[in-house]
Formats: sequence, structure tokens, C-alpha cells
Amino acid sequence: MREEIFYTNKDIKDTKIAIIADIHYSPTFKDKILDNIAKQINTAKPDYLIIAGDILDRSNYEYQKIIDFLKNISQIATVIITLGNHDTYVKSSNGKVVNGINEDFINKIKQINNTYILRDEKIIIDNICFYGFDLSFYHFIKDKESYSSFCQEIPNLKTKLDDNNYNITIVHSPVNIYRFISENPNCNLAKSNLIISGHTHNGILPHWITNIINKLFKTNRSLASPYRFIFPKYAQGRVYKPVDGIIYEGLLKLSKSSGILNIFDFIFHKKIKLITIKKRKTE
Repeated sequence: MREEIFYTNKDIKDTKIAIIADIHYSPTFKDKILDNIAKQINTAKPDYLIIAGDILDRSNYEYQKIIDFLKNISQIATVIITLGNHDTYVKSSNGKVVNGINEDFINKIKQINNTYILRDEKIIIDNICFYGFDLSFYHFIKDKESYSSFCQEIPNLKTKLDDNNYNITIVHSPVNIYRFISENPNCNLAKSNLIISGHTHNGILPHWITNIINKLFKTNRSLASPYRFIFPKYAQGRVYKPVDGIIYEGLLKLSKSSGILNIFDFIFHKKIKLITIKKRKTE
């Protein structure tokens, strides 16, 4: 399990967080993957587990195994979830992708102890503010994650961040948020101390390659990302500016939605990402 350390001057205790995203649960999902992730979480014993979207590969897929998984890990750590694009749509009988959030699934998650699903909401625990927002079906599917679409959705966010807390923003896609903060340094999102996301599946490259690129050159570029972006600017690893960030590599790189390529997903490892937030020592 790989670990990153972030430092802050905010008044918080040392906090360990495990991160996963892009579970993409579907009828072909190998349940032993979740069992292995649960074992990793139990070994690491983090304070929190963050799931940064795409829990289901389609919002109408069977989800009981996911509910059982969440019940299990919520006994180890506080679980904090936000939705991804795959959690917001289904395929119609004619094969078209249409808008549709499974509210029954959402309600089942809300009934699990020590588990929070944040949809333009925040929860504050020990001076750490976890803020999650999910971008719309239309932003992803119709507008293909365009920057103009992102800017249009930001005014709809109602939750405000407070500088007194250590603010962790959880957003499924990292594609536009860093550019927006750079161009709008006084915006609400600029109060984020750490941004956690997934979605880009590590640019469909193995971690041992992207990790070297990220560490040596402090770049997040990789091979590709959803919606046919080639050499995307934000696809993997640790983000250093304009604010700290982590882009999780994806539990599945090639989900059922990727068609026949799904059979090659076994070549990628399935590991949680660990980060620790420490209060900076002052002399």
C-alpha cells in the first residue's frame, strides 16, 4: 500500500485516509476484489475511507454486494462517498445512455452506520471538512466534460467552505477543477486544502510507470482519459498546484463498459491509496 503525506498548519490531529474510486460494480464484477480491498483496509486501519465515485458501472445494476462491503468497512473506518458519472445513468432498451440515479441505492447507503454520501454537502469531523459534489449527467455525457460546462455548473453549488477547517474536496473527475481554481483564486473551491478524485483510470497505464513520471517530473499527464482525451493534463498521481491533490488510479481500469477490453483488467493491481495528513511542526 502506497502512502503520501500532506502537511498543514491547520489545527488537526494526524489523520490517515484510505482512498478508492471507480469500483464499476457490474454483473461480471469479481467479488473477491472487494474482499481483498476490505482486507487491505482492515490491515491499514485508516480513520476514513473515501470512495470518489463510479461505485456502479450503471446505476440500475444489482448492488447488494456493495452494500455488504460498505457495512463491513464502516466498522473499520468512517466511510465518505461521492458519486461519479457512471452512478448517474442507465442504458435504455435501444442502447442509448440516459439520465438516471438509483435513489434506492442512495437511500440504502444512507442507512449504513458511520457512512456518509455527500451530494453538494459537507460533514465536519475534528476540524476536517469533507465536501463532496457530483457533476451532472449532462456535464459528462452531453458536454463531454467541457470546461465551459464545468463553469456553468459551479454557481449551482450551495455548500460553502470555511477557512478555519482543513477542507478536503471530493469530486469524481479532476479534469477541470484545478484549472478553475487557478483562474478563480478567490472562489469557494479555492478554499480546498486537498482535492481527491478518480475517474481517469491512471491514463490506462500501470502504476509503476505513472508513479515514476509523477515523482520525477511532478506531472499528472498520462496516455488517455475518458471521452477520448489524449495525454490529459490531469490523469494520475499527486497534484502539487494550484492546491494539493490526489488522483486515484481506479480500482478497475477497464470496466464492463469498456467492452471486450474488460478481460485485460486483470493485469492491473487492485490496491487502496493511503494518505496521511499531519500538522506541520513549528519551532
